[in-house]
Amino acid sequence: MEHRPRQRAPVESLRKGLEVLELLSRAPGENGMPLAEIATRMDYKRTTAHNLLKTLVICGFAVNDGEGRYRLGSEVGRLLRNRNTVRPLSPEILQPLVQLAAELNESVVLTTLAEGARRVLARATGQQIVQIDADRFDGEHTLMWEAVTGRVLAAFAPPEELDELVSNEGLPGANWQEIATRPALTAALRRLRKQGYAESHERTAASLAVPILDGDTLLGAIGIHLPGFRWQEDSREPFLNAMRRTAHRLARLWHE
Repeated sequence: MEHRPRQRAPVESLRKGLEVLELLSRAPGENGMPLAEIATRMDYKRTTAHNLLKTLVICGFAVNDGEGRYRLGSEVGRLLRNRNTVRPLSPEILQPLVQLAAELNESVVLTTLAEGARRVLARATGQQIVQIDADRFDGEHTLMWEAVTGRVLAAFAPPEELDELVSNEGLPGANWQEIATRPALTAALRRLRKQGYAESHERTAASLAVPILDGDTLLGAIGIHLPGFRWQEDSREPFLNAMRRTAHRLARLWHE
């Protein structure tokens, strides 16, 4: 049973629903939490917990996996991301991106999901004389499946948002590994999620991308792009380590 000192709210059902969301946000892994455990930990009657969860599911803030377990829904991630898509980014958010570009001395891009599509939020460049045209590989109008950040966003998106992405963008086809069926896409995204990053190597360019996560909730993705002739295999881990450090910093700053 979870207790905290609380003032009685004007709308008690809303307070209870928000407390259930908070509990779901602390559920370990991706399997969520069973109804019985939620009711016990919140000290609610089972019917009360079920009605609260049913309302959250209808509104998209929770998901019932069909086996009586509940997890956070896609609307939670949308709320977290929307703050940075409808207003200019704060200097606190931009600073880690600029610092990453300076550290790696390459072009960096920050992206997120909004309204079922990939959005570019910001860019930063290094000081190399020869720079890649990152907008060509990871621009606002780059096809979702062509961009490494797009693949990462899809891999870490909740199932409901992935369905929306596929509905809007279609299957990758020639834009990524000739993937032409949903099972093939699911398998490719599962591999990418397990790997934890996406990469692409062409004759003219090399690209890497990592997710920005708040627990299991997707906030965005960071991509880096450099000319193909500067790519070295032993650069991968140092680049990824720096990108992940920046992703962790951005996740902490995202809500501020």
